[in-house]
Amino acid sequence: MGYTILRLHSLEVLEQVYCIHIQGGGHIVNSVVVDVLEQRFPNHFSIESENGNSYIKFPAKSPEFGEMVVFECEEYSGEFIIYVGNFTHYHMDLFIDGNNEMELANRIADLLEDVFNDQIICHGAHKTGGGFDRIDYFIEREGIDYFTWSGKYIASRL
Repeated sequence: MGYTILRLHSLEVLEQVYCIHIQGGGHIVNSVVVDVLEQRFPNHFSIESENGNSYIKFPAKSPEFGEMVVFECEEYSGEFIIYVGNFTHYHMDLFIDGNNEMELANRIADLLEDVFNDQIICHGAHKTGGGFDRIDYFIEREGIDYFTWSGKYIASRL
């Protein structure tokens, strides 16, 4: 696992698509990230453009979980923000999460792989606050709905 999960306050959903939205570098998709994702997730995404910004788009497996958006901040080169489905967002920074673009791209792919393999469990919503944890570390709480990439998680101990 090449990343650390932090609880973050959510932002309003930008778009109802599961995509990796990467800005910067003339608003083109970061080629190192694309190369790593092509190796790790061949034929599972498309590169698209909207309002002059290119992004990588993955189709969602479950509408309950929603889509993901990852983009490189224009203001802070080397910082990526990953919107985790309908729930929250997560920052990955070249200076904290990797020594170079390749290492950071692999950490982004590690997180995506964990999401796709239902190893990440989410709750809440962008508009009201949400979060995520690795499924083997989270604590179930009564009255909270949890979701993985495959859909709604059925609480096993409550």
